[in-house]
Amino acid sequence: MALLAGVIVAVVVLASLGGWRLVVAEMKQRVLEMLGPLGMVEQIDIGFSNVTLTHVRMRAPRDWPAGDTFRAERVALEFDLRSLLAKQVHFRNVTVDSYYLSVVRSVDGRMHLLPNLNQATREAEGQAPAAAKRANDKKFIDHVTLTRGTIEFFDQSVQKPAYRLLITDVGATVDHLNLPELTDATTLNMTGSIKGPSHTGTVSFGGWIKIASSDSQTHTTLRNVDISKLPLLNLEWVGLAGQGRA
Repeated sequence: MALLAGVIVAVVVLASLGGWRLVVAEMKQRVLEMLGPLGMVEQIDIGFSNVTLTHVRMRAPRDWPAGDTFRAERVALEFDLRSLLAKQVHFRNVTVDSYYLSVVRSVDGRMHLLPNLNQATREAEGQAPAAAKRANDKKFIDHVTLTRGTIEFFDQSVQKPAYRLLITDVGATVDHLNLPELTDATTLNMTGSIKGPSHTGTVSFGGWIKIASSDSQTHTTLRNVDISKLPLLNLEWVGLAGQGRA
């Protein structure tokens, strides 16, 4: 009897392990699809309710002014297991460490970031339509924490080539993201450093923004920022003009 019980337990354990391997393989495939044909990751670690990505890179599509749209040493995602049963993935927390992000303001005044997530861009870069559509399923993110980052802004509405501004030592929190639409109000708080020819100043930024439409209400504080950087910093798209449309 004890032997039979032991055999049953062993079978259940093996079945569970086999099922978990299938879950891990499926989740790794979903992550690769989400990164798209221009994305790459060195390592993917899957936990019971979390995924950790190491050395992530998203190369830029054609006509983007920077070589990459995003890089990070580490991205950790905590997800709601119940959401995996639906087609709307829900991430409770996302933590991004040692990252780079490029942002573009186009000639028409709209702000663009992470174009890799766009289904049309995915398909143009060679991703199968079915995989591109699956990767563009609805995703909700409650909270994002970003540490030790660099943000590179390109403003094509000011001049050609685009006016460039680099903000370093960026720490930020972002709340309420709905992907891929980005039509809801997202709360953003950020601090960083702006290096000028003579000294380094700091910037702090807070408020909400609807990324898809660039509607926003924000406030910004500058301290000891070099005067040579002020022409760009006065532009509303960076939120440095107070409140209104970004």
